[in-house]
Amino acid sequence: MDIKQLRYFVTVVEEGNISAAAKKLHICQPPLSHQMKMIEQELGVRLMERGSRKITLNESGKLLYKRAKNIISLMEAALKEIEDLKNGYTGSISIGLASSCNLSLIQEFIVSYHEEYPQVNFKFVEGSTKDILEALNNGEVELAIVRTPFDHDGLYNTSILKEPMVAVYNHKFDLGDKDSLSIDELKEVPLIVYRRFEETINNSFYKQNIEPYIFCLNDDAKTALTCAKNGLGVAILPYSSVDDSINEEGLTIKEITDEDLKTEIKVVYSKKHFLSRISQGLLEKIKEYHN
Repeated sequence: MDIKQLRYFVTVVEEGNISAAAKKLHICQPPLSHQMKMIEQELGVRLMERGSRKITLNESGKLLYKRAKNIISLMEAALKEIEDLKNGYTGSISIGLASSCNLSLIQEFIVSYHEEYPQVNFKFVEGSTKDILEALNNGEVELAIVRTPFDHDGLYNTSILKEPMVAVYNHKFDLGDKDSLSIDELKEVPLIVYRRFEETINNSFYKQNIEPYIFCLNDDAKTALTCAKNGLGVAILPYSSVDDSINEEGLTIKEITDEDLKTEIKVVYSKKHFLSRISQGLLEKIKEYHN
């Protein structure tokens, strides 16, 4: 059994039948069927039940599929590592950037890294945290900058910033002269909430037996700030997602002191994908700075 046969087997499993797998592999069905039979003959066991439309793996087939995926992944990683050694510090680093994160947080690392390795360039993919994590899982990006909360399963992560949530509002709301606010001071105030923080915000209020008055849910910090600017309510956002220009727009920003209303920005990468030498180098720079 060789790596080519394992690739064939994995493709058949993932496509669900011989016909679809043959199309994906750009080969005819009879040779592919023959390869599956050869694997079974070599192992001395049946691996799958062939239905009219779909194959079904038995326990032996499930075990081989799991191991075959690992072997293929290791082979691909080895080839990439050898290519890395051959090329040195050249190529592109693909980075996913969640819309709730500010590029300025890692900008200094990128600039200094590029000065040290001028043949390294960068590709950014921007989107929601969900989209960025999906791109990371699919191998479209090597590193991702995302904000909690998110599912950490299958990811290595390094925290680069822990920060409070802030309240942003215009002159319509009188919330005192202090530099910060408590959750109690926000009860009965119409709130403009970034949807992905809705559960965190609700839980913080409920913990103090306060029912939050959520006037508007949205999916973008700019939308929340626009609503706040127009006096529709008090926006609750992570501190770094608020631009410095808000003072020029007549908006007030105050930290919310509740310990539960904190969020972290993290650099993450997948446990199942190879991390290139140049991406490892950038990651080490970030880790050194924050450790």
